[in-house]
Formats: sequence, C-alpha cells, structure tokens
Amino acid sequence: MSLADDDPYLAQWNVVGKMIRRGSSFSGREGNCCFLNTGGTRFADVSAVTGLDQIDDGRAIALVDWDHDGDLDIWLGSRTGPRVRLMRNNLDTKNRFVQFKLQGNGVTCNRDAIGARLEIHLVSDGGVKSENRKLIKTLRAGEGFVSQSSKWVHFGLGPADSIERLVVKWPDGGTPEAGGESNVEAGNIETYRNLETNRRYSIIQGSGEAKLAGPTARNVTLTPTVPKVPAPSSKARVVLVKRLELPNLSYRDFDGQDHPLSPRNGPLLINLWASWCRPCLKELQEFGQHRTEFEKLGLQVVALCADGLTGEDKGNLDGTDLTAARNIAKRRGGQLQIGLASRGLVRQLTELSHQAVYQHRPLPLPVSFLVDRRGQLALIYKGPVDPEQLLRDLALLDAMPREIERAALPFPGRGSRHLFSDREIDKAIAFRDAGYPDDCQYELRIFLTSKLPQIRAGGGDLDDDARREVGQAYFLLATVEREQGRYPTAVKAYRNALQFLDDIPNARLALFKVLWRTKQRQLAQTELDEVMRRWPHSVQVATAIGQAWLELGQLDKAVEHLDRGVQIDPTNGPARFHLAVALQQQGKVGEALEHYDRLLLDSAVAIIARNNIAWIRSTHADARYRSAEVAVKLAEINARATAHRDPAKLDTLAAAYAEAGRFDRAVATAEKAIVLARASNQEQFTTDLKARLLLYLAKKPYREPAVRER
Repeated sequence: MSLADDDPYLAQWNVVGKMIRRGSSFSGREGNCCFLNTGGTRFADVSAVTGLDQIDDGRAIALVDWDHDGDLDIWLGSRTGPRVRLMRNNLDTKNRFVQFKLQGNGVTCNRDAIGARLEIHLVSDGGVKSENRKLIKTLRAGEGFVSQSSKWVHFGLGPADSIERLVVKWPDGGTPEAGGESNVEAGNIETYRNLETNRRYSIIQGSGEAKLAGPTARNVTLTPTVPKVPAPSSKARVVLVKRLELPNLSYRDFDGQDHPLSPRNGPLLINLWASWCRPCLKELQEFGQHRTEFEKLGLQVVALCADGLTGEDKGNLDGTDLTAARNIAKRRGGQLQIGLASRGLVRQLTELSHQAVYQHRPLPLPVSFLVDRRGQLALIYKGPVDPEQLLRDLALLDAMPREIERAALPFPGRGSRHLFSDREIDKAIAFRDAGYPDDCQYELRIFLTSKLPQIRAGGGDLDDDARREVGQAYFLLATVEREQGRYPTAVKAYRNALQFLDDIPNARLALFKVLWRTKQRQLAQTELDEVMRRWPHSVQVATAIGQAWLELGQLDKAVEHLDRGVQIDPTNGPARFHLAVALQQQGKVGEALEHYDRLLLDSAVAIIARNNIAWIRSTHADARYRSAEVAVKLAEINARATAHRDPAKLDTLAAAYAEAGRFDRAVATAEKAIVLARASNQEQFTTDLKARLLLYLAKKPYREPAVRER
C-alpha cells in the first residue's frame, strides 16, 4: 500500500483508535501481570499475590523507593480510572539493598549520566567471594511506554551482606586502561570499594569518592483511597472546555418550510425528540412550563422530531406517518419552535458529539445541544435535561475559563496551575501558543483589571517596566482578538496598547494592518505615515512595512519599501529576503534569484534562501529557470542541516530529485515528508504532498503554476 493513499502503520493505529472510541479495551480487559525472577532462567507469575493484577488499560510504570525503606515501590499510570496508583512495597524481608545517584562531569558526559552502566560485584553470606554474583544496571532516561523511573539506581542484593566493588562505566566515549579494570584517571571507567549494604551513595564523575547520602526530604502525605465509581445513569451532562463551532444547519417545519438553525440574538438549545419517547414528551412539557424564564434570558429552544428520518437530506414527510408528531407539535407549537430533524442534521450533530467525547456512541433520545450566542457548542445533554440545570448553565456560557473548567470535571481534584509562572502575561502567552485563546484573554483581563486604577489615570503612577507590561498585555489581547476575527475590539485594544508602547513601530503597524483589512484605508494610511515620519531611516521599520504590505497582498508597495530597506542597508538579510519573496510573487523570478543568491552566505536566512532557490530551480514552469543539478545540491544541504526532519525541506528535495529524473528517491523522500507533516497536523500540506507524490509515482516532475510578470 502506497503512502499516496495512506501510511499503513498509521492507518492501523487509526483502526485501533476507532475500536477504543467504540468501547473496546486496548488491553482486552486483561489484568496487569507481574513476574518474579526465581534466580535462574524461569519466572513465576506473582500478579495476584502482589496485588498488581488490576483490570486496567495499563500504560506507564515507574519504579522508585518512595518511602526510603530500601525496596522499590511502583507508580502505575492507566488509560482507565483510577488514572494513577501508588503500589507501596510492604513485603517484610531480611534482604539488603544499595542505591546510587550519579552525576556526570557535564563536559564529556551529560550531567544526568544517562547511559551509565553500573556493575556490582558481591560477596556471599559466608564472606566467600563469588565471581558469578555480578549485578548490572544501566541508567536510562526512560523505560517502557511514556515512563521514567527514579534516577536513583537501585540494586536489590538479596541475602548478600557485603559488596566487593562497584564499577561505573560513564557514557563519555573514553578508553579504559589495558586489563579491563581501571582507576579514576582512566576517564570513562571508575571503580569504587569499601561500600556498605543498605546505604545510599552519591557519586560525581571524576571525584573518586562515593559519598553517603541521606533520604530525600519529602513533604507529601498520600492517603490511601478507594475510587468511587459513579453509578450508571441514562443521563449525561457534557461541558465543553474547548467549544466547537456549530456548522451550517437547517431544519424543516411541519408545513415543509426550511429554516436556518443558528443563534439569533442569544443562546440556542437544539433538542431532538420522538413521539414514541416518553422522557422526550415529559421534557417538552417542562420546556413549555419554563418558557417565560427562557425568554427572559434570551434562550431560543428549537425542538426537532426524529420520527421522519427516512430521507437522506430532509425528513421524508410523505413516507413516514407523522400523525402523532403533528399532534404533539400542535399542542406545543405555541410554546416552542418545533420542526423535523433530517438525517443530515443528525449526522452533523453526531459528529459534533464525537468531537467532544472520545468514546463514540449513537445519540440517545432525548438529546440537547446548548449553543452560545457566538455559535459555539458549549454543552451536550444526553437524556432529559432538568430545566433548572439548564437555567444555571446559561450563566456558564459567559463564564471565565477556570469556572468552565471546574464545571466540566465530574469529580473534585487538585489543579496544577500553581506549578507554573504566576505572571498573568506569561500564562497568557503559553495559553495562546497552545491554542487556547479564551484562557489567554482571561489571564490578560485579570492582569489589566489589577492595573485599572493606574490605567484610568493615564498610567502616570506606573514605572517604565510596568507601562511596557501593560502595553504588552493590550497588544497580546489585540492580537488574539484579531486572530478570532473580532476586528473592532482588536482596533480598540491596539489603540490602548499604543498609549503604553508608543515607541514600538510594530504595534502601530499591527493597527495599520487591521484598519486596512477592515477597509478603513484613510485611518490605516494615517498610522503608516506616522511610522514612516518617526523612523524614516530604519531598515527594520522599512522591512516591517514591506512585510505588512506583502501580507496584505499589495506586492508593488511591498517591493517599494523592501527595496528601500535594502538601499538603507545592503547587508540586511531579512530586508533582502522578503524583497526576493515579493519579486518572486510578482513573477520577476530572475531578479528574485539574484537576491536569493546573495543570501547564501547569510547564516540567518541561508537555509530558507537555499530552499526557495531549490524550489524555483526544480518546479518553475519556465525551463530557463530550472536546473536539476543546482536544485539537488542545495536541497540536499538543507535536508542534512535539518536532520531530514523538516517536511518542507524534504518536499523541496523530493521535487529536486524528480526534476533530475531520480523518481525512486523522489518517492521515498516525499513519503517521509508526508509522515512528518501528518505527525505535526499539517493537513493541507499533507494533501499537497500526496498530490505531488502521485506525480513522482507516475515518473512526472512537479510544476508550479505559471505567474505572469507584473
């Protein structure tokens, strides 16, 4: 099977994922297993006697002497609940132990000493040396699936009462002395003697000494608990922490008229019911009884009957007996908006439910979807919903992210926010980078509210650092608003930012771009003129203006300002690079190549300049600009520079190989690019790569669409 269709390995993981979402168990609901080495070549199954045979979908295991009593305890992580277990080792034995904490020199060996190999040579109970009693362990960064045990290397010694020697082989590539055993001076192998059992030692590479170490201080009290499994219920209330955009939906009323299904001036509840479903009918009655309260809060309720799901796109009014449904509609029509659900509508709502809940189940009846005023799905009610609960949830629609998060959790617990920075701006940046704009805005508003008295006073009471921090908060808030398409509030936030960041040209240019996009061209030009007036000779500002015009699709203006930047400073790489990009988009490929060529020795932009040259030389529609030899050479340099892990650089290399007629290499390279692009969720890029791969499989090179020179 070719990657042009799909990656077989990833395809099978998709199959496994679908099975789990449909209720299958990854482990087949088999108990966890624990095996005891009996001292020879056999192992004993001690799963039950150790208490480790839980029927969990086990995932991770980490070993650590948690209570410092000389034996290993186990932390278990599972996909099913309880997600984390501490299994404390309470076996009462006379066996002995020794533990070591290693530290590399940080120069020839990593400071964590990952990869170090430890060999313990033991003396048996009677003081008789036994050459066969050698225990070996390697310090690893991780073992098993998503697991990392303690970096304290633990040896269980059994009844052995003394240690003849410890040999540490440090992972620094040194060479031992002749004869195998060496001293500290040998570099990568060190031997330690006079060690006692039932002790903990700290060893620093090159020190020649194993120092006694006491137990690590730990102020954590863990109380054993018995997880309470919720009782089975036919009802579920699902609060979405990350809301989903409602697709374009419509329904048909009982007179055959189509209506859009979207919020008007407030929240919307979409309810599915059936005439034969008693809980549905009771719920409709309760909705009618609370109609006045719903209307006061602006809630629109649309109840759609599922009796007529026989048509592909619309309920088939002729092929299904809707007499009972019509009678109900007549009785409730004065209280609620009532219509018919189509197969297409139910299919779309089912897909929304599957996006919100990992395990996929058919929608029950009744089922309701609460949509906020912005058209985003906020809650799903599977089974009847209590109107009082619905009224409380309406207040949740405009709540802050933390309140929504608390409402979404079905059980109490401790949060982890205290582990991160207390600065709201740091948290806001982290939330934005992770794709959580609502949480980002929440943190910014907390910060700005705390500074509100000084802000209202014009910022006079703020020192320079505080003023800049307020300006950064407004700027980030404006950026998030712009990214969400809320341009009026973005403009307001940018203007607030400029009160505190008046000396930052990029803040004013960001406002210029939003004003231009919203057709406020005169205001936009005013901001641009101010930037040019205040920074007329800055290559960075000229480049930023050119980039802004390039982003807005105004190529002639982009070239004008970027060329001005190059004139100000011919050695400035970013100015010349973006000028080359603008010229390339204008179809002036020859001029663009001249600028790209001059950038090959500029370390800051050399990789992307090489990539663009190789792409033009591989794929341009005009044969005058193509050169397979140049393209392959530059693309191979880039692939090596990025360790063959950048899908964009591999895409260019595949195109270069295809231009050179080396289609087998082109196919292999494109397939690897597809795997990397898919792994980083670059869906459109993956689609483009697959289309090019089909060409290479057909032994055809890829050609960019021709661009007329402007």
